[in-house]
Amino acid sequence: MLETDPNITRIYKYVKIDEGSLRIITDFTLKFSSPSEFNDPLDCMPVIEDSPNLHEVARNKKDLRKQLNDQRGNSPAKRIENKLKDVRELQKNIRETSKSESRTVNGLGICCFTSKPNNILLWSHYGDSHRGMVIGFDVKFPKNYVTTPPSRRLALGTENLIGHNVEYASQRPVFHYGIDDNNTLLTKFALTKAKLWAYEEEIRVIEHDRGAGIFSFQPHCIKEVITGVKTPLPVIEHLSSLVEKANRDPLVKIQFKQAAISETNFEVVIT
Repeated sequence: MLETDPNITRIYKYVKIDEGSLRIITDFTLKFSSPSEFNDPLDCMPVIEDSPNLHEVARNKKDLRKQLNDQRGNSPAKRIENKLKDVRELQKNIRETSKSESRTVNGLGICCFTSKPNNILLWSHYGDSHRGMVIGFDVKFPKNYVTTPPSRRLALGTENLIGHNVEYASQRPVFHYGIDDNNTLLTKFALTKAKLWAYEEEIRVIEHDRGAGIFSFQPHCIKEVITGVKTPLPVIEHLSSLVEKANRDPLVKIQFKQAAISETNFEVVIT
């Protein structure tokens, strides 16, 4: 079952400073991307194959076979006669349903975060070579989250920034038609990456219903704005003024911080 890690209480997003990223502070919106936009062509690309036991799965779907025969008005004798045919038809239906589900997953909107604001590689790769910024958010669990069915929890995730840990593996996960449930499908498609990416410690917030786009989050979620060690002074001053303006909202309390190079270690420190 797809679960949310309760230990994830603050998440961070590394961004280049541009018109879109500034709207995170001014408009409280985030971009959710389609998997097709990701920089890794193997991201969200599991191996898809039929289950070797798909015939057995279909044969055991007695309720579905009964439904098929009821719709056709078949007699008991005809039902026995058509059993093999029905199983083959169910195999086809299971396969087509799974293909439809996989297409739905490819239409997800995903916003990527991490658990630490001082990762040198992330600053280099996503923080505009340390000229950008990192924005920290508190994860907010609604009171009804625990009682909400797992299948509907994704709908609560976007505005509250409830994320899921990415898993890292040496081999691409295998999705089996007719065997894997929707949560397994989501994990194998959207939450599994190559081990080489493990340094990112990635957390993904998933927009299931609306797909890719620009979506609002709760303003009180944003807690930190951290400039990079190479962020130009005029940009720092502009960001500081935007944070000050955002903090005029009584619900918003953003701390403005700066990254600095450690005097002794190969690391970035946040001050």
